[in-house]
Amino acid sequence: MHIKWLDILRSPIDGTRLQLKIQKAHGDIINEGELIDSLNNLSWPIYNGVVDFIVDKEDYAESFGKQWNLYSQIQIDSLSKRYNSEALFYKYTGWEINPKMSYLDLGCGAGRYADVLLKKDVGFLICVDQSTAAFVCQKNLKEIGYDETRFLVIRASIYNLPFNKHLFDRIFSIGVLQHVPDADIFVKHCFENVKKGGELAIWAYEKTVKAYFRYKYPLRYFTKSWRLSSKVKFSRILVKLFFPIFYPFYWTLRKFYKNPIPYIERIAPFAFRYDKDYKYSYELSGLDTIDNLTPRYDKPISEKKLTHLLFKYGAKSVSRKKAGGLALVAKY
Repeated sequence: MHIKWLDILRSPIDGTRLQLKIQKAHGDIINEGELIDSLNNLSWPIYNGVVDFIVDKEDYAESFGKQWNLYSQIQIDSLSKRYNSEALFYKYTGWEINPKMSYLDLGCGAGRYADVLLKKDVGFLICVDQSTAAFVCQKNLKEIGYDETRFLVIRASIYNLPFNKHLFDRIFSIGVLQHVPDADIFVKHCFENVKKGGELAIWAYEKTVKAYFRYKYPLRYFTKSWRLSSKVKFSRILVKLFFPIFYPFYWTLRKFYKNPIPYIERIAPFAFRYDKDYKYSYELSGLDTIDNLTPRYDKPISEKKLTHLLFKYGAKSVSRKKAGGLALVAKY
Protein backbone atom coordinates (compact mmCIF):
# COMPACT_ATOMS: atom_id res chain seq x y z
CA MET A 1 0.00 0.00 0.00
CA HIS A 2 1.39 3.37 -1.01
CA ILE A 3 1.11 6.03 1.68
CA LYS A 4 -0.82 8.29 -0.73
CA TRP A 5 -3.96 6.15 -0.29
CA LEU A 6 -4.30 7.40 3.28
CA ASP A 7 -5.83 10.53 1.73
CA ILE A 8 -8.95 8.67 0.52
CA LEU A 9 -9.33 5.91 3.11
CA ARG A 10 -11.91 6.56 5.80
CA SER A 11 -13.32 4.71 8.78
CA PRO A 12 -16.05 2.33 7.55
CA ILE A 13 -17.93 3.16 10.76
CA ASP A 14 -18.54 6.88 10.28
CA GLY A 15 -16.20 8.17 7.58
CA THR A 16 -13.65 9.81 9.87
CA ARG A 17 -10.03 10.14 8.78
CA LEU A 18 -7.64 7.37 9.75
CA GLN A 19 -4.21 7.50 11.31
CA LEU A 20 -1.38 5.29 10.08
CA LYS A 21 0.91 3.28 12.34
CA ILE A 22 3.82 1.87 10.35
CA GLN A 23 5.47 -1.38 11.38
CA LYS A 24 7.28 -2.28 8.16
CA ALA A 25 7.79 -0.07 5.12
CA HIS A 26 10.03 0.42 2.11
CA GLY A 27 10.07 4.11 1.35
CA ASP A 28 6.44 5.15 0.79
CA ILE A 29 5.24 1.54 0.44
CA ILE A 30 3.63 0.29 3.65
CA ASN A 31 3.91 -3.50 4.02
CA GLU A 32 2.83 -3.98 7.63
CA GLY A 33 1.06 -1.67 10.05
CA GLU A 34 -2.33 -0.44 11.22
CA LEU A 35 -4.96 2.11 10.28
CA ILE A 36 -6.42 3.63 13.42
CA ASP A 37 -9.81 5.20 14.05
CA SER A 38 -9.04 6.97 17.34
CA LEU A 39 -12.55 8.44 17.61
CA ASN A 40 -14.19 5.00 17.72
CA ASN A 41 -11.22 3.25 19.32
CA LEU A 42 -10.84 0.83 16.41
CA SER A 43 -7.98 -0.30 14.22
CA TRP A 44 -7.49 -2.42 11.12
CA PRO A 45 -4.27 -4.26 10.27
CA ILE A 46 -2.19 -3.96 7.12
CA TYR A 47 -0.76 -7.32 5.99
CA ASN A 48 1.54 -7.55 2.97
CA GLY A 49 0.32 -4.17 1.80
CA VAL A 50 -3.40 -5.02 2.08
CA VAL A 51 -5.63 -3.23 4.59
CA ASP A 52 -7.93 -5.79 6.21
CA PHE A 53 -11.24 -4.19 7.21
CA ILE A 54 -13.03 -7.52 7.77
CA VAL A 55 -13.87 -8.24 11.38
CA ASP A 56 -15.79 -11.49 10.86
CA LYS A 57 -13.11 -13.80 9.46
CA GLU A 58 -15.46 -16.70 8.78
CA ASP A 59 -18.10 -15.29 6.44
CA TYR A 60 -20.06 -16.21 3.32
CA ALA A 61 -17.14 -15.26 1.05
CA GLU A 62 -14.74 -17.79 2.57
CA SER A 63 -14.95 -20.18 -0.38
CA PHE A 64 -13.64 -17.55 -2.80
CA GLY A 65 -10.52 -17.04 -0.74
CA LYS A 66 -9.98 -20.78 -0.94
CA GLN A 67 -10.44 -21.06 -4.70
CA TRP A 68 -8.21 -18.09 -5.55
CA ASN A 69 -5.46 -19.35 -3.30
CA LEU A 70 -5.63 -22.71 -5.11
CA TYR A 71 -5.80 -21.19 -8.62
CA SER A 72 -4.06 -17.87 -8.06
CA GLN A 73 -2.80 -17.00 -11.55
CA ILE A 74 -4.73 -19.07 -14.08
CA GLN A 75 -7.04 -16.21 -15.14
CA ILE A 76 -4.50 -13.37 -14.97
CA ASP A 77 -3.76 -12.51 -18.60
CA SER A 78 -0.32 -11.03 -17.94
CA LEU A 79 0.76 -14.19 -16.11
CA SER A 80 -1.04 -16.85 -18.17
CA LYS A 81 -0.05 -15.15 -21.47
CA ARG A 82 -3.66 -15.16 -22.66
CA TYR A 83 -6.25 -12.47 -23.35
CA ASN A 84 -9.40 -14.15 -22.04
CA SER A 85 -10.01 -11.72 -19.19
CA GLU A 86 -9.41 -8.69 -21.39
CA ALA A 87 -11.94 -9.91 -23.95
CA LEU A 88 -14.55 -10.56 -21.27
CA PHE A 89 -14.04 -7.21 -19.55
CA TYR A 90 -14.74 -5.23 -22.71
CA LYS A 91 -17.65 -7.51 -23.60
CA TYR A 92 -19.28 -7.10 -20.17
CA THR A 93 -18.74 -3.34 -19.82
CA GLY A 94 -18.40 -1.91 -23.33
CA TRP A 95 -16.02 0.66 -21.85
CA GLU A 96 -13.01 2.37 -23.31
CA ILE A 97 -10.47 2.85 -20.53
CA ASN A 98 -10.31 6.53 -19.60
CA PRO A 99 -7.02 7.82 -18.09
CA LYS A 100 -8.85 10.54 -16.18
CA MET A 101 -11.34 8.26 -14.45
CA SER A 102 -11.30 6.45 -11.11
CA TYR A 103 -12.33 2.78 -11.03
CA LEU A 104 -13.60 0.47 -8.29
CA ASP A 105 -13.36 -3.30 -8.77
CA LEU A 106 -15.91 -4.89 -6.41
CA GLY A 107 -15.09 -8.55 -5.87
CA CYS A 108 -11.64 -8.42 -7.44
CA GLY A 109 -10.75 -12.06 -6.77
CA ALA A 110 -7.17 -12.76 -7.81
CA GLY A 111 -7.05 -9.54 -9.86
CA ARG A 112 -7.94 -10.70 -13.37
CA TYR A 113 -9.79 -7.52 -14.34
CA ALA A 114 -7.48 -5.26 -12.34
CA ASP A 115 -4.70 -6.55 -14.58
CA VAL A 116 -6.74 -5.59 -17.65
CA LEU A 117 -7.16 -1.99 -16.44
CA LEU A 118 -3.64 -1.51 -15.17
CA LYS A 119 -2.22 -2.40 -18.58
CA LYS A 120 -3.88 0.85 -19.65
CA ASP A 121 -3.60 4.35 -18.21
CA VAL A 122 -6.25 4.86 -15.51
CA GLY A 123 -6.78 7.68 -13.02
CA PHE A 124 -6.63 5.18 -10.17
CA LEU A 125 -7.99 1.73 -9.37
CA ILE A 126 -9.23 0.39 -6.03
CA CYS A 127 -9.64 -3.40 -5.75
CA VAL A 128 -11.94 -4.78 -3.06
CA ASP A 129 -12.65 -8.35 -2.04
CA GLN A 130 -14.36 -9.63 1.09
CA SER A 131 -12.33 -12.84 1.09
CA THR A 132 -8.63 -13.56 1.47
CA ALA A 133 -8.45 -13.38 -2.33
CA ALA A 134 -7.51 -9.73 -1.72
CA PHE A 135 -4.05 -10.89 -0.63
CA VAL A 136 -3.73 -13.00 -3.80
CA CYS A 137 -4.70 -9.98 -5.90
CA GLN A 138 -2.05 -7.81 -4.24
CA LYS A 139 0.61 -10.47 -4.77
CA ASN A 140 -0.27 -10.91 -8.44
CA LEU A 141 -0.33 -7.19 -9.26
CA LYS A 142 3.03 -6.69 -7.55
CA GLU A 143 4.52 -9.70 -9.34
CA ILE A 144 3.45 -8.27 -12.69
CA GLY A 145 5.21 -5.06 -11.68
CA TYR A 146 2.41 -2.50 -11.48
CA ASP A 147 3.22 0.72 -9.61
CA GLU A 148 1.43 0.85 -6.24
CA THR A 149 0.70 4.55 -6.72
CA ARG A 150 -1.79 3.42 -9.38
CA PHE A 151 -3.75 0.85 -7.39
CA LEU A 152 -4.83 -0.11 -3.90
CA VAL A 153 -6.08 -3.52 -2.75
CA ILE A 154 -8.18 -3.80 0.39
CA ARG A 155 -10.14 -6.55 2.09
CA ALA A 156 -13.53 -5.10 2.92
CA SER A 157 -17.28 -5.65 2.71
CA ILE A 158 -19.39 -3.90 0.09
CA TYR A 159 -21.66 -2.98 3.00
CA ASN A 160 -18.88 -1.10 4.83
CA LEU A 161 -16.54 0.42 2.27
CA PRO A 162 -13.90 2.73 3.77
CA PHE A 163 -14.36 5.69 1.40
CA ASN A 164 -16.34 8.88 1.16
CA LYS A 165 -19.60 8.47 -0.73
CA HIS A 166 -19.76 8.89 -4.51
CA LEU A 167 -15.99 8.74 -5.03
CA PHE A 168 -15.72 6.67 -8.22
CA ASP A 169 -16.36 7.45 -11.88
CA ARG A 170 -16.81 3.81 -12.77
CA ILE A 171 -17.62 0.76 -10.66
CA PHE A 172 -17.64 -2.78 -12.01
CA SER A 173 -18.61 -6.02 -10.32
CA ILE A 174 -18.22 -9.14 -12.41
CA GLY A 175 -19.42 -12.51 -11.13
CA VAL A 176 -20.31 -11.30 -7.63
CA LEU A 177 -23.99 -10.36 -7.38
CA GLN A 178 -25.29 -13.95 -7.44
CA HIS A 179 -23.12 -14.80 -4.45
CA VAL A 180 -24.25 -12.07 -2.02
CA PRO A 181 -27.04 -12.53 0.55
CA ASP A 182 -29.19 -9.65 -0.74
CA ALA A 183 -29.02 -8.20 -4.27
CA ASP A 184 -31.06 -5.14 -3.29
CA ILE A 185 -28.62 -4.08 -0.59
CA PHE A 186 -25.67 -4.81 -2.87
CA VAL A 187 -26.95 -2.50 -5.63
CA LYS A 188 -27.81 0.18 -3.05
CA HIS A 189 -24.22 0.26 -1.80
CA CYS A 190 -22.87 0.31 -5.33
CA PHE A 191 -24.99 3.40 -6.01
CA GLU A 192 -23.66 5.09 -2.86
CA ASN A 193 -20.11 4.87 -4.22
CA VAL A 194 -20.53 5.97 -7.85
CA LYS A 195 -20.30 9.63 -8.84
CA LYS A 196 -23.13 11.56 -10.41
CA GLY A 197 -22.58 11.07 -14.14
CA GLY A 198 -20.67 7.84 -13.46
CA GLU A 199 -21.35 4.26 -14.52
CA LEU A 200 -21.91 0.90 -12.84
CA ALA A 201 -21.31 -2.35 -14.74
CA ILE A 202 -22.62 -5.62 -13.29
CA TRP A 203 -22.30 -9.11 -14.71
CA ALA A 204 -24.20 -11.90 -12.97
CA TYR A 205 -25.73 -15.32 -13.52
CA GLU A 206 -29.01 -14.82 -15.35
CA LYS A 207 -32.09 -16.51 -13.95
CA THR A 208 -33.48 -18.82 -16.63
CA VAL A 209 -35.29 -22.14 -16.48
CA LYS A 210 -32.58 -24.06 -18.35
CA ALA A 211 -29.85 -22.84 -16.00
CA TYR A 212 -31.32 -24.90 -13.16
CA PHE A 213 -31.10 -28.13 -15.18
CA ARG A 214 -27.31 -28.12 -15.31
CA TYR A 215 -25.24 -30.29 -13.03
CA LYS A 216 -24.41 -27.85 -10.25
CA TYR A 217 -27.83 -27.19 -8.71
CA PRO A 218 -28.73 -30.84 -8.07
CA LEU A 219 -25.25 -31.38 -6.63
CA ARG A 220 -25.44 -28.22 -4.52
CA TYR A 221 -28.65 -29.55 -2.99
CA PHE A 222 -26.80 -32.60 -1.65
CA THR A 223 -23.57 -30.83 -0.69
CA LYS A 224 -25.00 -27.65 0.90
CA SER A 225 -24.43 -28.90 4.47
CA TRP A 226 -20.88 -30.11 3.83
CA ARG A 227 -17.82 -28.38 5.17
CA LEU A 228 -15.96 -26.19 2.70
CA SER A 229 -12.96 -28.52 2.65
CA SER A 230 -15.21 -31.44 1.71
CA LYS A 231 -16.84 -29.47 -1.10
CA VAL A 232 -13.45 -28.53 -2.51
CA LYS A 233 -12.24 -32.12 -2.33
CA PHE A 234 -15.42 -33.40 -3.99
CA SER A 235 -15.13 -30.81 -6.79
CA ARG A 236 -11.56 -31.82 -7.54
CA ILE A 237 -12.49 -35.51 -7.57
CA LEU A 238 -15.22 -34.83 -10.15
CA VAL A 239 -12.73 -33.11 -12.44
CA LYS A 240 -10.11 -35.81 -11.95
CA LEU A 241 -12.62 -38.53 -12.87
CA PHE A 242 -14.50 -36.93 -15.74
CA PHE A 243 -12.18 -34.44 -17.43
CA PRO A 244 -10.10 -37.18 -19.16
CA ILE A 245 -13.36 -38.47 -20.66
CA PHE A 246 -14.84 -35.17 -21.81
CA TYR A 247 -11.69 -33.61 -23.25
CA PRO A 248 -11.46 -36.12 -26.15
CA PHE A 249 -15.27 -36.18 -26.33
CA TYR A 250 -15.08 -32.45 -27.14
CA TRP A 251 -13.09 -33.26 -30.28
CA THR A 252 -15.55 -35.96 -31.26
CA LEU A 253 -18.41 -33.46 -31.07
CA ARG A 254 -16.41 -30.91 -33.07
CA LYS A 255 -16.97 -33.14 -36.10
CA PHE A 256 -20.67 -32.32 -35.86
CA TYR A 257 -20.89 -28.96 -34.06
CA LYS A 258 -18.88 -25.79 -34.42
CA ASN A 259 -19.12 -25.18 -30.66
CA PRO A 260 -19.70 -28.37 -28.65
CA ILE A 261 -19.54 -26.63 -25.24
CA PRO A 262 -23.34 -26.07 -24.83
CA TYR A 263 -23.95 -29.76 -25.51
CA ILE A 264 -21.26 -30.87 -23.08
CA GLU A 265 -22.67 -28.56 -20.39
CA ARG A 266 -25.97 -30.44 -20.56
CA ILE A 267 -24.43 -33.76 -19.56
CA ALA A 268 -21.06 -33.15 -17.85
CA PRO A 269 -21.10 -33.56 -14.03
CA PHE A 270 -18.52 -30.78 -13.64
CA ALA A 271 -17.63 -27.41 -15.22
CA PHE A 272 -15.88 -28.42 -18.44
CA ARG A 273 -13.66 -25.65 -19.85
CA TYR A 274 -11.81 -26.13 -23.12
CA ASP A 275 -8.37 -24.85 -24.13
CA LYS A 276 -5.87 -26.24 -26.61
CA ASP A 277 -3.48 -26.69 -23.70
CA TYR A 278 -4.68 -29.82 -21.88
CA LYS A 279 -3.20 -28.83 -18.51
CA TYR A 280 -4.59 -25.31 -18.65
CA SER A 281 -8.02 -26.67 -19.62
CA TYR A 282 -7.88 -29.13 -16.70
CA GLU A 283 -6.96 -26.42 -14.19
CA LEU A 284 -9.61 -24.03 -15.48
CA SER A 285 -12.22 -26.78 -15.19
CA GLY A 286 -11.09 -27.39 -11.61
CA LEU A 287 -11.37 -23.71 -10.74
CA ASP A 288 -14.87 -23.31 -12.18
CA THR A 289 -16.16 -26.55 -10.65
CA ILE A 290 -15.09 -25.31 -7.22
CA ASP A 291 -16.65 -21.95 -8.07
CA ASN A 292 -19.91 -23.72 -8.94
CA LEU A 293 -20.18 -25.99 -5.91
CA THR A 294 -18.61 -24.23 -2.92
CA PRO A 295 -20.18 -20.74 -2.54
CA ARG A 296 -22.72 -20.35 0.24
CA TYR A 297 -25.05 -18.39 -2.03
CA ASP A 298 -25.81 -18.99 -5.70
CA LYS A 299 -28.82 -16.92 -6.68
CA PRO A 300 -29.17 -16.00 -10.37
CA ILE A 301 -31.12 -12.83 -11.09
CA SER A 302 -33.45 -11.88 -13.94
CA GLU A 303 -32.84 -8.93 -16.23
CA LYS A 304 -36.14 -7.44 -15.12
CA LYS A 305 -35.27 -7.55 -11.43
CA LEU A 306 -31.73 -6.22 -11.78
CA THR A 307 -32.89 -3.43 -14.09
CA HIS A 308 -35.54 -2.52 -11.51
CA LEU A 309 -32.92 -2.35 -8.74
CA LEU A 310 -30.60 -0.17 -10.81
CA PHE A 311 -33.38 2.33 -11.53
CA LYS A 312 -34.56 2.14 -7.92
CA TYR A 313 -31.17 3.39 -6.75
CA GLY A 314 -30.73 6.26 -9.14
CA ALA A 315 -29.81 4.98 -12.59
CA LYS A 316 -30.71 7.36 -15.43
CA SER A 317 -30.40 4.65 -18.06
CA VAL A 318 -29.59 0.93 -18.22
CA SER A 319 -28.28 -1.00 -21.22
CA ARG A 320 -27.65 -4.70 -21.73
CA LYS A 321 -24.43 -5.89 -23.32
CA LYS A 322 -24.23 -8.85 -25.69
CA ALA A 323 -22.50 -11.42 -23.55
CA GLY A 324 -23.14 -14.77 -21.96
CA GLY A 325 -24.93 -14.32 -18.66
CA LEU A 326 -26.48 -11.02 -17.64
CA ALA A 327 -24.34 -7.92 -18.32
CA LEU A 328 -25.96 -4.56 -17.52
CA VAL A 329 -24.40 -1.09 -17.47
CA ALA A 330 -26.15 1.71 -15.62
CA LYS A 331 -25.46 5.42 -16.07
CA TYR A 332 -26.11 7.77 -13.16
